Amino acid sequence: MIPIKWSGNKTAKIASVEMINREESVHSDDGINYNFYGGKADKKTGVYERDDIGEKEEIEGFEIDDKASPILETSLKNHVETNKNRKIQITYDVNGQERDQIISSSTFENLSTEK
Repeated sequence: MIPIKWSGNKTAKIASVEMINREESVHSDDGINYNFYGGKADKKTGVYERDDIGEKEEIEGFEIDDKASPILETSLKNHVETNKNRKIQITYDVNGQERDQIISSSTFENLSTEK
């Protein structure tokens, strides 16, 4: 995952993180099961076995005041292809105002079962 660097003056509290394809939510029917979690700021970016991921928190309500590392846990079914339109949408609250942000990353675009 890509580490998050928050530059706002107030703490951001994550309401939800969702994988999308264009504007539609990605579901298990699309061959991708996923969960997002919050991790410590010093978590190294990379791919981990589930047993080696370390501490993680529920993403809903996860607070970011400086740096944080989101954790993406995935399981892919057969026939998942790369998709440049696959992104994540983060909904967060800052000082009582809800905001959305869409983030592009090759991590999401390149999820596939292709060999």
